[in-house]
Amino acid sequence: IFLCGSALSAHHESDPAGMARATVASLMKVISSPLPRTPLAAIDKEKCSLCLTCLRVCPYGAPFLGEGEMSISAEICQGCGMCLALCPSVAIEMPPADLRAEVGGVEMGGGLK
Repeated sequence: IFLCGSALSAHHESDPAGMARATVASLMKVISSPLPRTPLAAIDKEKCSLCLTCLRVCPYGAPFLGEGEMSISAEICQGCGMCLALCPSVAIEMPPADLRAEVGGVEMGGGLK
């Protein structure tokens, strides 16, 4: 009980199986909750020329055109860097900043090496 229960004390509890079930239920609630996603790529609306390159090259389908501007879905983006590397307007941002220089053998904003 001390290891899997509430750890209030090391003495014998009247219902150790019940405490174990309650502990497991609490743990399952915590680990089954979805974690919030931090966007991996973002489009600088000021730089974006709406060329749709990001839309064409993303293998996950994360970029989308909505109300006259491009956006990237945080839920879908996997951070592969294809949009970042191939954007001719250099409008894609992706933290950390050191990924901006080179992503996966492709130079940013200019095509393949």
